[in-house]
Order: sequence, then structure tokens, then C-alpha cells
Amino acid sequence: CELIKHGADYRKLLELLKLPEDRSKRIAMLKAAQRMELKAFNDYLVVFSELSAFEADAASALLRLGADLSFVGSEEKGEFRISGRATPEICETKGLHLGMLMQEVAKTFEGSGGGHAGAASATGKGNLGEVKKFILKRLQEILGS
Repeated sequence: CELIKHGADYRKLLELLKLPEDRSKRIAMLKAAQRMELKAFNDYLVVFSELSAFEADAASALLRLGADLSFVGSEEKGEFRISGRATPEICETKGLHLGMLMQEVAKTFEGSGGGHAGAASATGKGNLGEVKKFILKRLQEILGS
């Protein structure tokens, strides 16, 4: 606060405080973008991707690329984990709450899940493809086609 009072640029200060991303995380973000699958629901852009690590970070990165909603998941030995992120605009205008959606995912796929309106995750038993189908069906009900 003192620096800002003395004329420092807030955005430049934030940039200086950012720690550099490690190489493995940067590679994961690029893989998430490369593997991304895009779906459109009316004016909303929804993306899905798959990684073996950094799912939450990748979901946030895909929002920064322009998605309204992003989901990044992984699957191993019959179990999955998935992270979702949503813009504040889609949560407010459509009443979307990813925490509640992930609770539904968890209940359906014998796992656990939850979170906030714009950021949530779930784990469970099953195939990531089936989880994606479930989420798409629910999004169609919430957002329209």
C-alpha cells in the first residue's frame, strides 16, 4: 500500500511479485491447450482437456485463453479427477455454480466434490469420457443448446 501511495503502478507491482512458473507446469499448460476440445452453448465457449497433473492451473489458464467454462481432468486406474473454472459473468447471468455441479458429479460417480461458483473439482470412480458426457448434459440444461 505504501508503494502505491507513493505512485507505484499496481500492475507492475503484481508482475514483480509473480514467481516464475516451473518448466513442467508450463509444458502442462501448453499440452492442455493443445488437447483442448471446444463446445459452444449459445454464446458460451466451453472447453475440455486432459492432463495427468496441474488440472486446476490448466483450467484457469484455458479461461485466460478465452473460454467461458473450462474443465480439465485426469484418469488413472478406474478413477478420475476433474477441475472446472467459470467466468464470473457466466456464473452471474446463468446462475451456474460449479461447486454444486461437481457435487452432482461426485454423487453420480461415487466420489467427492465441491467448490465455489467459479472454481470447483471432483474425484470419483469411472471413465473421464462418461464424466464429460454427464457434465455436457447438465450444461445443456443450464445454458441451453
